[in-house]
Amino acid sequence: MVYLLLFLLGLCVGSFLNVVIDRLSREESLGGRSYCENCQKSLAWFELLPVLSWFWLRGKCRRCKSNISFYYPLVELLTGLLFSVGIFLSFPRGFSLSFPSVITVLYLLVIISVLTAVFFTDLKYGVIPDQLILIGVFSTVAYRLLLIIERIGGTYLKLKNDVNGLGPYLLRTDYLALHLRSELVDLLVFFLSGLILAFIFWLIVKLTREKGMGTGDVTLGFLIGLISGFPGVVVSVFLGFLFGSIVSILLIILRRKRFGQTVPLGPFLIIALLITLFFGDSLIKWYINLL
Repeated sequence: MVYLLLFLLGLCVGSFLNVVIDRLSREESLGGRSYCENCQKSLAWFELLPVLSWFWLRGKCRRCKSNISFYYPLVELLTGLLFSVGIFLSFPRGFSLSFPSVITVLYLLVIISVLTAVFFTDLKYGVIPDQLILIGVFSTVAYRLLLIIERIGGTYLKLKNDVNGLGPYLLRTDYLALHLRSELVDLLVFFLSGLILAFIFWLIVKLTREKGMGTGDVTLGFLIGLISGFPGVVVSVFLGFLFGSIVSILLIILRRKRFGQTVPLGPFLIIALLITLFFGDSLIKWYINLL
């Protein structure tokens, strides 16, 4: 039941993401009624039902009969699936209403929404809006800081309540400070992973004069490193370039692209990041066992 509700929530969020994807790419305000891109007429409420409206209208505007892109129901369905499947993969045994679980679920829903919007803005328009990257960066930093506060606060309360054990003694030592220092070092690793990847992408942009990669990929690289950390960032980049290379070769073979034409890298990096987010630890352990 919970996963069905998450799927339905994802459909609704996906409908909003369609607005974000189109209007940010056209540098329009997110406010105001949705409208047909062809005849500019405002859409009625029954034309905005996620997925259902597209099929009911048979993929055409009710007034001007122009085609409505299949991207719209695709974004809604994909967001719904990612919401439900993503939470299931993160909490295969179910999640409780504890503070860490709740903020993790909320964070995953936000970051999935951001990555889905970035995926389609790059795929449809070849741009990666800075606003979306900033939301992703802010939410990731806030999430990691909240987890640190929860862990340090929880440790403090356990020591304080351990009146018959070593708790009072440890509180008078550097025990908590050492724990905090360790947590901050881990946070620094995530930041450095993002900065190093962004710098590498920036070098590629400069050396190729934006033929191999765009400036939007630089900010996306920072977000990828910030989310996946180390060694997860290595997995994300490897898979992203691998997927991009395979698809590019297939497009050339199928004569959909000519050699030298570019293919947006962002969507492949985002697919790789999502795989790393949910399966990264398993992939790393599998690779280590092969060595």
